[in-house]
Amino acid sequence: MNDTPIRPLQGATTRQARLRDALRENLKRRKLQARGRADQTKDSGDDAGFVQDIAIGKADDAT
Repeated sequence: MNDTPIRPLQGATTRQARLRDALRENLKRRKLQARGRADQTKDSGDDAGFVQDIAIGKADDAT
């Protein structure tokens, strides 16, 4: 029997490093997108309700 430990091939190690780096970049991109969406909802949250009230008011005045 062979008592030497099994080592992964060099290609497998390179692949794991590439995948690790790609996952890190993906996570950074997703975090930036989530922050951007959070900022948009804070800025436009009040405006959306105000526009709906005005639109309803105009429709009621027309009838």
